[in-house]
Amino acid sequence: MALHFILDGYNIIKNSDALAELPLEAGRRKLIAVLETRRPQGSVHNTVTVVFDGQAGVGPFPHPGPVKVVFSCGQSADEKIKQMVGHAGARKSTVVVTDDRAIQYYVRSLGAGVLSVQDFWHARVDPQPAPGPAPRNPEKRISRVQEMRITDELSRIWLKPRKRKHDSQEPQ
Repeated sequence: MALHFILDGYNIIKNSDALAELPLEAGRRKLIAVLETRRPQGSVHNTVTVVFDGQAGVGPFPHPGPVKVVFSCGQSADEKIKQMVGHAGARKSTVVVTDDRAIQYYVRSLGAGVLSVQDFWHARVDPQPAPGPAPRNPEKRISRVQEMRITDELSRIWLKPRKRKHDSQEPQ
């Protein structure tokens, strides 16, 4: 079953370090380019619509590629996204990507899915290193031979048989 992803465009841009530092038009272009090349939406059968606040004609849009770009034109992008989900024929196949809680609650109430920007963008496009131990420094690695010598030495020290109290005494 193919999914239809509806993306809150400016919400993604402002929550991505790589996009937020760009001028607005450049951020929009880069977002669209990444969606087309990296395909965080998964299968080629999944469709993507990016919704931006504003009037049509801003920048080089409408975009001729596989990503559909929609400007809200006279209403907020939030309202446009809600309207699109409300009119969707297959709401269970619709996934809205936003961190806006009001949109998330509304589209869930209609039966659509929701992904946070973190789950959609950062996990699939710009993954951050997982928390945990720091990567090992290759300069501090020991060879297999050194490892075996250390193991042998520790075995001799810690695993040597201990004399038990009753072993040292002779029976009377």
